[in-house]
Amino acid sequence: LDLLISAFAECSFHPPPKQRKKNKMPFLHVSSNVPKASVDANAAIRALSKSVSGALDRPEPHVMVQLDLEQHMLFQASDAVIARLAMLLKPCAFVQIRSIGRIDSVKNPKTAEAVTATVAQVLNVPADRVFLNLDDIASNNWGFDGKVIRQFQVVGRKAPTEKEPNPPAYRMKLFAPNQVLAQSRFWYFLHQMKKMKKTTGEILDISEVRLLPLRHQQPLLLPVAAA
Repeated sequence: LDLLISAFAECSFHPPPKQRKKNKMPFLHVSSNVPKASVDANAAIRALSKSVSGALDRPEPHVMVQLDLEQHMLFQASDAVIARLAMLLKPCAFVQIRSIGRIDSVKNPKTAEAVTATVAQVLNVPADRVFLNLDDIASNNWGFDGKVIRQFQVVGRKAPTEKEPNPPAYRMKLFAPNQVLAQSRFWYFLHQMKKMKKTTGEILDISEVRLLPLRHQQPLLLPVAAA
């Protein structure tokens, strides 16, 4: 069935994820009821930044850390009023990690263990009184320097096989109008589209590839079809 061209986007083909380098922009937010006077905030932030950088395998200059102390927090409260008041004196902490990628079932245990250990050490909070959340943020929902992180749009996928039941997807990258799309990548993209048609692959979404030479801009329509 021919795919009707219904939408247009300025796109350029991008290599598979293993060949791509992308900033994950991790953000760590730690809230605790620990008094400010009992913590060296600068040293704690540096230790937390290093911990997240190592756990997510990202350069530390890409990491942002926020530390909030002396927060009104209660953990493991009981029905007894006296016990409730006593709990207020016990330290606890809540940790939230946000990142573009590197948040999954394989990496999460290592990240949770490393960051919790660091929080417990720098804030002197028992590890069993630390809650931790990990959020994987889509790149189009994360801004930096007044711009949204570039989006990657899935446009096609190979046909599944016994050896590869979940084949990798081909993706197109949104780019700025003043950037140049290399012709070699464009023709490589066309080649991959033809291969998918021959193997009954699925064309998910693509309408226009805009070729941008150095001196002029030439829009080029790319009609594609799925078997």
